[in-house]
Amino acid sequence: MKKIALVLVLCLCGTTNIQVYALEMSDIVNYNNILITKKEYYNLLNLGFSENEILNMSLDEYNFNKDLKGLVVSQNTIYLDEKNNVLNNSISAFGLQAGYIETAAKQMTTTIISFSNQYRYKISLEWKKIPSTRSYDIIGIGTDNNVKIASALTFQQNFCYSSNNCSSSIVRTEKSTSTGATATFQIPTQTIVSLSSYLYFDVSKNTNSIITQLNAYGDYSHATKSISKSNANNHSINRGGIILDSSISNYYDSIDTAKATWTGSW
Repeated sequence: MKKIALVLVLCLCGTTNIQVYALEMSDIVNYNNILITKKEYYNLLNLGFSENEILNMSLDEYNFNKDLKGLVVSQNTIYLDEKNNVLNNSISAFGLQAGYIETAAKQMTTTIISFSNQYRYKISLEWKKIPSTRSYDIIGIGTDNNVKIASALTFQQNFCYSSNNCSSSIVRTEKSTSTGATATFQIPTQTIVSLSSYLYFDVSKNTNSIITQLNAYGDYSHATKSISKSNANNHSINRGGIILDSSISNYYDSIDTAKATWTGSW
């Protein structure tokens, strides 16, 4: 069964540990030696970035986002065990995460962010247990036909070889259509202790009518067998999530989408 997010309108966003971290520091220097002021840090939190994503952020992405005034208006997180059963489906708001389960193999979050009279759809995937199979994975967001993608896709995966030796990669193969967008990428094959990835894009209206509901359908397909990049690209995405071609469907796991929903007037 697909999981549906309740609608929440927030004044601030982020997890508790992020807010404490920001309050204790006037500014920080991230892993890419970027000086981030406290104001900019809050701006990035309010655009739906996690602490880890900010610490790994590139200079181009930082410059593009640091002055944007955003607001997370819907966020849905699902936690999955090693068999990809949904352990819990929760709404994250102002430091609260209902039913957080540390033993989950992976955690997927879909977020809708409002800024400058437009909206951004974002998906993040964090591994709680590093997968044994490392091949080409797919991350994506499906969209309804009342919006269209209005920006370039931003993708990044972050990983650490040890607690103080971290790196990131933006290498991917993109697909962008009228029903959503995906990024196909290779998981590092070296020994790593942490692994996460995210994808986002801005949307604009695809109708002259007033929009009263937005839905972002986040999905992730993990390769459970070794697969080539060209074969991994045999997929599409829509409201049902990532749709794998029959020739590759048995190379990937299958999980529910994490659907974020906003209601209002736009």
